[in-house]
Amino acid sequence: MTAKLVAVERVPNAWAIDVAKSAAVVRVTAEVYNGTQAALPFEPGVRRTTLLHGDLRQECDQEAGYSYDDPAEADRKALTVDGGTRISVGGTLRFVESSSLPADGLGVLALAVRLPAVDGERVPFTLTGVQELLKQVR
Repeated sequence: MTAKLVAVERVPNAWAIDVAKSAAVVRVTAEVYNGTQAALPFEPGVRRTTLLHGDLRQECDQEAGYSYDDPAEADRKALTVDGGTRISVGGTLRFVESSSLPADGLGVLALAVRLPAVDGERVPFTLTGVQELLKQVR
């Protein structure tokens, strides 16, 4: 099994619900490839990543966005996308999760990732230096 961080994006606060102007919203897109010999469950609504900020790795708040009638707008502004309920053998699943944090906390970011396993969850791992991948979306 492999995981790839596809995108780390700072998106407009207006895309989230009730986020302070002094905060930043960060959307993470990840992709998981199943190279195992069995299909892997991927439960909808289960958070797979935790964005951390600062030297002490404080947890960021989970964010939810609005729903949109226009599919193109929904794709562009989605803050959460489950991507499916299972990953078939040799298959790939892409998902999106978003968090908010103080805007001055964008200088040091890390991402804790929990990948699925046939018998539950794998031990989480942490990616550091995530701020180097951060792009601004307008």
